Amino acid sequence: MREEDSRYFRRIETRLDEAFDLAEAAKATGYDPKTEVEIPVAKDMADRVENILGIDGVAERVRELEGEMSREEAALELVTDFVDGNVGDYDSREGKVEGAVRTAVALLTEGVVAAPIEGIDRVEILENDDGTEFVNVYYAGPIRSAGGTAQALSVLVADYARSLLDIDEYKARTDEVERYVEEVNLYDKETGLQYSPKDKESRFIAQNMPIMLDGEATGDEEVSGYRDLERVDTNSARGGMCLVMAEGIALKAPKIQRYTRQLDEVDWPWLQDLIDGTIGKDDGKAAKADDAGDDGDDSDDAEADPDADDADTDDDVPDGPNRVEPATKFLRDLIAGRPVFGHPSAPGGFRLRYGRARNHGFATAGVHPATMHIVDDFIATGTQIKTERPGKAGGVVPVDSIEGPTVRLANGDVRRIDDPEEAEELQNGVEKILDLGEYLVNFGEFVENNHPLAPASYVFEWWIQDFEATEANVQALRDDPAVDLEEPSVEQALSWATEFDAPLHPTYTYLWHDISVERFDALADAVAAGEVVAAEADGGTAAALEHDNEPERGLQGTLVLDNTPEIREALEHLLVAHRQTDETLRVPVWRPLARSLGLTDDRERTWELADLSERARTWDDGDNAVEAVNEVAPFTIRERAPTRIGNRMGRPEKSERRDLSPAVHTLFPIGEAGGSQRDVGDAARHRGESGKRGQISVRLGQRKCPDCGAFGFKSKCSDCGGHTEPHYECDDCGSVIEPDESGRVYCERCEWDVESAEWQDIDLNTEYRNALERVGERESSFQILKGVKGLTSANKTPEPIEKGVLRAKHDVSSFKDGTVRYDMTDLPVTAVRPEELDVTADHFRELGYETDIDGEPLRFDDQLVELKVQDIVLSNGAAQHMMQTADFVDDLLEQFYGLDRFYEIEERDDLIGELVFGMAPHTSAAVVGRVVGFTTAAVGYAHPYFHAAKRRNCFHPETKVWYRDETDRWRYDEVRTLVEKRLDDPETDDFGTLVQELDGDVYVPSLTRDGRETVKPVEAVSKHVAQDHLVRIETRGGRELTVTPDHTVIRADDGGFTRCPAHELDEGDSLPSPKCVDIDADPAQFDLLDEFLSGGSIPADDLMIRGLGADRIRSLFDEHTEASGYLKPVAERLGRSDSTVYNWVSRDSVPASVFVEVLGDVETVVDALPREISLGVRRDTATVSRVLDIDEAFGTVLGYYAAEGFTRASPGNFYQTTICIPDELARERILNTVSEALGVDAFEEDEWKVTISSRLVQSLFADVIGCGSRAEEKGVPDSILTGPKPVLRSFLSAYFSGDGSASSDRVEVRAHTVSDDLKRDLVAALKRFGIASKTYSERRTPQTGAVAEFYDGDAVPTFDSWVLKVTSENAVRFAEEVGFHLPRKSEALASALDDTDIRSQRLFSDGGDTWLDEVVSVEYLESDIDHTYSLTVEDTNSLVANDLHVAQCDGDEDCVMLLMDGLLNFSKEYLPDKRGGQMDAPLVMSSRIDPSEIDDEAHNMDIVRQYPREFYEATLRMEDPDDWEDEVTIAEEYLGTDREYTGFDHTHDTTDIAAGPDLSAYKTLGSMMDKMDAQLFLARKLRAVDETDVAERVIEYHFLPDLIGNLRAFSRQETRCLDCGEKYRRMPLSGDCRECGGRVNLTVHQGSVNKYMDTAIQVAEEFDCRDYTKQRLEVLEKSLESVFENDKNKQSGIADFM
Repeated sequence: MREEDSRYFRRIETRLDEAFDLAEAAKATGYDPKTEVEIPVAKDMADRVENILGIDGVAERVRELEGEMSREEAALELVTDFVDGNVGDYDSREGKVEGAVRTAVALLTEGVVAAPIEGIDRVEILENDDGTEFVNVYYAGPIRSAGGTAQALSVLVADYARSLLDIDEYKARTDEVERYVEEVNLYDKETGLQYSPKDKESRFIAQNMPIMLDGEATGDEEVSGYRDLERVDTNSARGGMCLVMAEGIALKAPKIQRYTRQLDEVDWPWLQDLIDGTIGKDDGKAAKADDAGDDGDDSDDAEADPDADDADTDDDVPDGPNRVEPATKFLRDLIAGRPVFGHPSAPGGFRLRYGRARNHGFATAGVHPATMHIVDDFIATGTQIKTERPGKAGGVVPVDSIEGPTVRLANGDVRRIDDPEEAEELQNGVEKILDLGEYLVNFGEFVENNHPLAPASYVFEWWIQDFEATEANVQALRDDPAVDLEEPSVEQALSWATEFDAPLHPTYTYLWHDISVERFDALADAVAAGEVVAAEADGGTAAALEHDNEPERGLQGTLVLDNTPEIREALEHLLVAHRQTDETLRVPVWRPLARSLGLTDDRERTWELADLSERARTWDDGDNAVEAVNEVAPFTIRERAPTRIGNRMGRPEKSERRDLSPAVHTLFPIGEAGGSQRDVGDAARHRGESGKRGQISVRLGQRKCPDCGAFGFKSKCSDCGGHTEPHYECDDCGSVIEPDESGRVYCERCEWDVESAEWQDIDLNTEYRNALERVGERESSFQILKGVKGLTSANKTPEPIEKGVLRAKHDVSSFKDGTVRYDMTDLPVTAVRPEELDVTADHFRELGYETDIDGEPLRFDDQLVELKVQDIVLSNGAAQHMMQTADFVDDLLEQFYGLDRFYEIEERDDLIGELVFGMAPHTSAAVVGRVVGFTTAAVGYAHPYFHAAKRRNCFHPETKVWYRDETDRWRYDEVRTLVEKRLDDPETDDFGTLVQELDGDVYVPSLTRDGRETVKPVEAVSKHVAQDHLVRIETRGGRELTVTPDHTVIRADDGGFTRCPAHELDEGDSLPSPKCVDIDADPAQFDLLDEFLSGGSIPADDLMIRGLGADRIRSLFDEHTEASGYLKPVAERLGRSDSTVYNWVSRDSVPASVFVEVLGDVETVVDALPREISLGVRRDTATVSRVLDIDEAFGTVLGYYAAEGFTRASPGNFYQTTICIPDELARERILNTVSEALGVDAFEEDEWKVTISSRLVQSLFADVIGCGSRAEEKGVPDSILTGPKPVLRSFLSAYFSGDGSASSDRVEVRAHTVSDDLKRDLVAALKRFGIASKTYSERRTPQTGAVAEFYDGDAVPTFDSWVLKVTSENAVRFAEEVGFHLPRKSEALASALDDTDIRSQRLFSDGGDTWLDEVVSVEYLESDIDHTYSLTVEDTNSLVANDLHVAQCDGDEDCVMLLMDGLLNFSKEYLPDKRGGQMDAPLVMSSRIDPSEIDDEAHNMDIVRQYPREFYEATLRMEDPDDWEDEVTIAEEYLGTDREYTGFDHTHDTTDIAAGPDLSAYKTLGSMMDKMDAQLFLARKLRAVDETDVAERVIEYHFLPDLIGNLRAFSRQETRCLDCGEKYRRMPLSGDCRECGGRVNLTVHQGSVNKYMDTAIQVAEEFDCRDYTKQRLEVLEKSLESVFENDKNKQSGIADFM
C-alpha cells in the first residue's frame, strides 16, 4: 500500500477512534442494553475473522501467516496454535478442536458469511466401542455458505487437531455407515445437492472418515431403514452433515488431497481410491452431473457476425457496413408518464460513444446535460433509463465533454446545443429534436454484459490517433496556442485532411450514413447551384463579417440554397447547422459540406452519379452514402454515428429519509393505548381498565441488577444505578438459568428454552414525564412522539424514552435497530472538483488531498482531484438530514448521557470530514465513509468500490407463483423451479448468491404502487444462501407466505398500499390478494412416446411400440441399417437372434429400446414414428394411444382421480389405477372416457371402485400427468391448472363432486385434502374463475372413499387435513362458473341458494382490483432450507406469490447513517427475534475497503485516459470485448498491488457532476395525466421516436388494463351502508340497509371506471393508432355504455331510424 493511502486510512481511523472513545463513555453510563459499543471494527479480513468469532489473538496470527502461505495452509497452521494454547483461551480438548475448525472456516470465507458461527454447532469427544475416544463435529445447514472446499477442510482441520491431541479415530458401526448412505440420498431427494455421490462413495467415505460427521436435523422427512441409532440424535436428515460429506469430501477430494500430503500427522490414503473411482462395486445409482458450471454460448445471436468483413475473396465482399441488430425488449411494458427517448437503433437517437467519464462506472450512462433539459427535463442525474444495449438499464450521469443534441427551433433554425443554460432557455422553442447527442458507455460495460463491441462513432479521441499516425507534427500543433485540435477552424481541418491524408476532423464530418445515395446526389446539385452571399442577421440586414461565418478563402459568406423539403431534410439528417426562411436555407459553415460532396472550392461539380462505382451506389441498398462520399471527396470520411442506442425512462432518482412504516421515534412499547398514530403522549394520558392514567400492560424483558438484586425492565437499575442484565427464570420449575457460551437459555430440568420476557404493568405517564424532565424538554418541543405497539426482539428490551423525545424534537425517526437512516440512489465518481461539491480547495487540503490528478499541488477550487475510495458526496437532502441527526446526537450526549457534544454543527460545511456508515441493502456489514462535499442532485456520489455490494431478500423455495414463460405459456409453479431452470450462466457474489439476468421473456402478474393489477417482465432471477430464520405470515383466508424477515410485503393502508419488511407486519394488517387470475391458455396434449422415453418411468426395454405394421417396421430397419433384408443386420447389430427380431415384426410389437438403438437416439425415434401408433408394456396386453388430448372429458376423469383416486403397484404382479366413487353416473363417465381417450378398458370392481389394470396408465397418472400416487402427493396437474377454462372447470366440477360437499342449511361449498400442494393449487384454480376461498386445517379419520379403500380393511390413521371452504357470494360464483358434476350435489347447492339470503362475503375486504386478506399471525421460524429464491420484476417490483400480491426489494440505493448515531444507539437487543432479523443491521463495520472483496462488477470498470486506435477499429468488426481486456486496462488488473486504490483514470471530463435538472419531470409534474401528456408531447418532438407506437403502448400497457381492471372491479364490487358499514354483494331492492335502514351506496363508481376512456380514444385518434387498437377501445366503450347507460331512457335521433 502506498504511504498516501496509509495516511488516508489513518485519518479515518483516528476520527473513528475519537468517536469510539466518546461512545464507550456514553455506553458506560449504563442506560443502554450493553455497556460497550456493539459494532466491532474490522480493518481487514483478519479483523473480520476475529470479530465474527470473538477469539482473541486470531487476527494477529492470521496476518503473520498470510504473507507466508495460502489461506488453506494458514488454516492448517493455526491448528497447532490452538492445540498449544497460543491462540484462544480453551481449557478443554473439545474447545481447542472447535476453535480450530471455526477459525478455518472463517478464514476461508473471509469473515463475511455466517458459516463459522451458525454452520458449526459444537464439537464433542465420544467413545468408540473399543473404549477409545473420537471427535464428533456437529454441523448445521448454514455450513453450505462456506462452499465445498471450506466444508471439507473443516474436517481435515478437525482430524489434524485430533491427531495432535492424541485422540483416536472414529470407528463407525455398520448401521451408522448405512445410515450415512440412506441419509445423503434422503437429503438429496428432499433438498437437493450440487453433487450427489453414489451409494458406494458415501459408504466408502463413512467407513474411512476419521472424524464422526454429525449435525442437527434440517428436514421433516425421516429415514426409513436405519432409525433410532444410539449415537445419532435424530431420524431426520442432518443437512449440514450431508453437505460436508457430499459437496465437501466427495466433490473436493482432489483439492483436499493436496493438503493431506503436507501433513505428517494426517494420512488419508483412501482419498486416492475415491478420486480414481476404484472403490466397491457400483450399485447402479448414477451420480447426478453437476451442470451448474456448464459453459454455454451466451453471445447475442441477434448481433451481426463479427467476422463478416474479414473475408478476402470477392464473393464475400460485404454490401453494407457492420451493424448491430435493433433490440426491442427495452420497450416492453411502457409505463404512462415515462417517455421513450429513442426507438431501437433509430436515426436521431443517442449516438454511441466509447469512454468513461469521471462520474461514470458500472450500470451508468453518460448524457449531455443539454440533452437532459431538451427532453423536457425528463432526465435528471440519477434517473434510471432502460436501454437497448449493452446492458439493460443504467443511471444517467451528466457529461458535457460529449456532443449535445441537435434541434430545429420553431423559427426553422437547426443548431447543436452544447450549453445547458441555452438548452433551458430554448426548451419551449424546440420544434423537433433531430439528434439526442452522444451516449457515453465505457468499455467495461461491454465486458460485464458479454456484449460484442458495437461500431464506434468517429470522434476526436479516435481521429487524433489517426492524425498522429500521419506525418503531421501533432505535438507542435498541441503546443501552438492558435490551434485548437478539438475544435479547429474550417481551413485547418480541410488542410490537415488533404495535406496529411488524414480522415476529415469529426467536427466537420456529417452523418452521411443517414442519407441515401440519391439524396446525396441531389444535395450535390443543390450546393453547386447555391449562392454565397454576405452574412445577414435574422432580420435580413447586413451583418458584421465575424457574425457567424468561418473565413472562406479570405472572404466572408453564407451559402444560400433553395428551401425544398428534400434538401431541408437532407441537411437536418446530416446535422448541418443552418437557418431557414420561407424561400431559402442559409448554411453559414459550408466549405466542409461542399468538399465532402465532391465539389471544388468554387462549388463546381466534377462527377456524375453514373461515375460512382456499383459498390458505392448500392452500399446498404443505396440508403447509405458513405461509400459515395469517400469516392468523390478529396479526403477520407468516417462514419460519424454507426451505432444508435434506443432507450426509455425507468425509475426516477431517489433521495429521501428511511422511516419505518409508520415512522417511529422510540422503540418503547405502548400497546394499543396510543391509537393508530402510536402517540406516546396520548398513551400516557390514556386511562386503562384500572382507571389510572397511563397504566398499560405490555410485554417487556425482566432484568435484574447484579449489585442490589432489584428487578425491572430498564437497562439501568432504578434503585442503585447499576447496569441490569436479562433475568431468565423457568416458568415451570422456577430455576434461574444462565445463558451458555452460544447464548442459548435452556432449562435442562424442564427441557425447554427459557425467555426473560413477561407481561408487565407500566405506569407510562410517570415514565413519560420523567423522560421529559431528564432531558429538559417539554411536550411543546415536538409535534408528536411515536412509539411502537410491541417489541419483536428476543429479550423485549425497550429503548429509553428520552432518546425518542430528542428524535421527535429534531424530526428524525428510528429504524428497527435504533439508528437514523437516509436512502440515496448511488452513483459512482472517481474524480471531483471541490467547487462542484460546494466546498473549497482548503477543505480538501484539510482532508489530506495534496495534488490533483496530474500531480500538481492542490491550490484552486477548480482543480480535478482523484476521489479516495471511502469518501462520499451527500445530496443536499441527505446533508440536511445529517445535520438534524447531528443535533440530535449532540443533545443526546449532553442532555441524556451528561457528556460533551461531539459534532456542534452550525452550518453544512461542518459536516465535511465527518464519518458515516454506508450500507448496501440487506447486508449485515457497514462500511465507514467520510463526507467530502454536497450535490444538488438527488443522489449519493461515491467511489465505485463503495457501491459495489448488493443483496436481495427472497422467498421460501416452495412458494408458488404465477408466471408466463418464454413460450408464452402460463404456469403455476414453485419459485424454486422458475429460478433453477434459468440459472444458465449465473454470476456469483461474495455471499454465494447466484444471479441470472433474463431477456424479459418471463412475465408475472403484478401490482402497481397505486393498486392497479398489471403484467410485468422478470429482469433477473437469483438464488441465495438461506438465512437462519424466516418469517411465516398467515392470513384469515388461510394463505401462508414464508419469506426472509426483511422481504418487502405490500400492506393496505388508508385506502392505498404501502410497502414494509415482512417482520414489521402486525396482526390485523391486510394484504392484497388478486380477485381473479385471468390468463389465456391452449389445450394440453401429451405425446406419450416422448414422455415415457424421456421420463424413464418405464424402461425402454419394457415399452412396446405397436400398430406400426410389419411393412413399416421392415422399411425403418432397412433404412437405418443401410442393408436390405432387415433380419440379420438388425439381429447382428442388437446381438439378438433372428427369431427374436422376426417375432417383433410379425407380432407388430417392438421394444422402444430397439428403435432407439437402430435409429440412433430418442429424438429421432419420436420424429420418425407416426402419431397413430399405440404403446404397450412387455407381457401386458393393455395398449394405449400415443397421443393424449387433455380435453374436458379427460379433465373430469382427472378431477375424480384427484379427489378419490390412487395408484398402487407390485412390480411383476400388478399395476393399478383406482378411482373410488359411489355414483353410477360418474363411474360410467370414467369408463367411457378412459376407453375413448386411452384405448384401454377399465372395469368396475364393485359399486364403489373403477380400476384400470395397466402399467402404462399407472405411470401416466402418477408420473407423466403429475397427479400423484397417494393422497399426500396429490396436486392439480399443470396441464389442467394452466389449461383452458372449460378443461379446468370440468376438473374442479369433478373434484368437488368427489371430495366436496354443499351444505343444506347455508350457502357453503367445502372440500378436504391432506395434500399441501393440492390445497394451494385448488385456491389458485378457483381464482381463475374469480372465486375466493378460505383454507384451514382439522384432524380427520376417513371411513369411506379412496383413503379408506387404500388401507383395505386396516385401521385408517388420523390425518391432519386441509379444509377448503367457499361461502356467500363466492359460493354463488362457484355455482355459476364451476358447479358440481354430480346432479345430487348440484341440486343441494341450488336448494341452498334458493332458500338463503346471499350476504356479501365477509372474509375479505374490497381493495379495488384486489381482495384484502387480514393477517392473523406473523412468526419467526428456524430455517430448515439451504436456499431461498428471488425475482427482480421490472418497474413495479411485485408479483403474486401463494395467492398474495407481494413486493420484492429494489436494492438500487444505499443508506447512510451518521457514525456517532450508530455507535450510540445501535443495539442487537432491539433487533427482531432470531437471527433473521439481523439483516440490514451493522453487525460489523469495515474501516477499510478491500478491493479484492467487493462485487466483481466494479472490477470490470476501465481506468485508462485513452482507448487505443486499434480498439476503435476492432469495434467496426464487432469483436468480443474479452479479447481487448489486455489493451484497455480495467480495475481488476491492479488488485493486490500498490495501485489498487488509485489510478482510476478516465477518458472524458465533465464540468459539473450535478449538471442538468435537479429532479426529473416525472417527479415534478402533478397527476398521471399531466405526465402522460408530457410524455406524448415529447414523443412528437423526437425524430428517433415513433409517436404512434408510444401512444399504442401507453394504451396497451396502461389505459386498457386500467379500464378493464376497473370495469371488472365494478362488476364484482360490494355495496356498503354509509351508516353502519354493513356490506352486501348486491344492492338491496329497497336501496336501504337491511340492518339499520341507512342508505346503501356503491364502493366503485362510474367516474373511477371510465376515467381514461375519453383520453384513450382521443390519443388513439390523434396519433393515428392501428385500427385494431381503436376497435378494442370501441368495444370497451360499448361495454361501459351497456353498464352505465339506461337503454330505455336513451334519447334517439332521426339518424337512428334511417
